[in-house]
Amino acid sequence: MVFGAVLMMLAVTAPDLYLAANAVRPIITPTPVMTQPALVQLTINSEQLIITEPAAKTPPKETAREPEKYDNAWAFYLVDKDNPLPAGFEVMLFALGEEDEWWREVDLRIAGYVGQMLEDSARDGVHIVIIEGYRTIERQQEIYDRRINYYLELGLTPAQALLVTDTEVARPGASEHNAGLALDFASGNYDVYSFEETAEFAWLAENSWRYGFILRYPEDAMHITGFIYEPWHYRFVGVKRAREITESGLTLEEFLMQLCAE
Repeated sequence: MVFGAVLMMLAVTAPDLYLAANAVRPIITPTPVMTQPALVQLTINSEQLIITEPAAKTPPKETAREPEKYDNAWAFYLVDKDNPLPAGFEVMLFALGEEDEWWREVDLRIAGYVGQMLEDSARDGVHIVIIEGYRTIERQQEIYDRRINYYLELGLTPAQALLVTDTEVARPGASEHNAGLALDFASGNYDVYSFEETAEFAWLAENSWRYGFILRYPEDAMHITGFIYEPWHYRFVGVKRAREITESGLTLEEFLMQLCAE
């Protein structure tokens, strides 16, 4: 059975739930254009961090699309093998833990949502741990190469190792982690492979959309997303879009195709 991508199982301290100016590492943020071939073209607008109150804790209702302006439209774009980040893409980062802990940094603009989500989940009695956040291109390359070598050592041919790795680890520059918009979660035992069986996963399944996150690689969707089921991997798309995608039961790819067809 093919297992998920290599992850850093490192103990981390409790996250700082409040934005602090001295914890921000200033990096220039450009305004690239991401293209979904034959589907949709979206521009990432450089805007200030907006922290909104999370939605009330009630199940998503089957309602028509809300007419008001979408929040965080800059975050609603596709990153995958066919839609890598533009050359020179950079992001302004916020360190949720210590500033030098690269695996716990995120795009500054989503830090408030993450902090509120962790605070609310703790209040509900679950202990969600962030084990992976922003990754540099170099770090993504290291993880990708390591996974290929793992399968080569198991006896797979180079072509087979590449094929399997591409369903588990995104290529450098084509990972949502490289954009600072994806987080990998675990419970207090830091075991992602049993995460689906935990109270933390159940809480995220019910509530993550309220903070702008979606389960990015759902079960039985590899033929659409290109990746195996990853119950630990969540992607920020903005609260209103996250609600719509959760209500629809679609993957991000399918949702974008539906939008294009309308």
